[in-house]
Amino acid sequence: MAVSPTIGAKEEETSYAVACITVFGLFAMLAYPFVAHWMFGGDSFAAGLFLGRPCTTRRRSGAGMVYQDYYRDAQALNVATVTKLERNLSMLVVIPLMAILYHRRSAEGSAPPPWYTMVPLFVIASLHERTAHDR
Repeated sequence: MAVSPTIGAKEEETSYAVACITVFGLFAMLAYPFVAHWMFGGDSFAAGLFLGRPCTTRRRSGAGMVYQDYYRDAQALNVATVTKLERNLSMLVVIPLMAILYHRRSAEGSAPPPWYTMVPLFVIASLHERTAHDR
């Protein structure tokens, strides 16, 4: 979904990606805290790493809060938050790189997209939102 503007994805393709992310993310938010506790034997640091990787930012918070409330351990939520911020920061590099590689492999004569479409502004906005929330 994040690279759709840079690769010229159709609106239907992007909508399908959003729908899949929403459905599977809801499942992850509700199920992953219990899976993480079972997989890592109650190690809240490892559970937080697990919870912070696959979920979107809002669902990561939800999954971390479910873990915190159910198992009475706030460390998983804190670790998931830091892990998610690290993942969001990595998208600042990965998304432009994917766009560049995609256009190198596309048909000859294809003009690369404008540079500003390769900068994931939603990542910058989510980082700003998170830091404003922490104040």
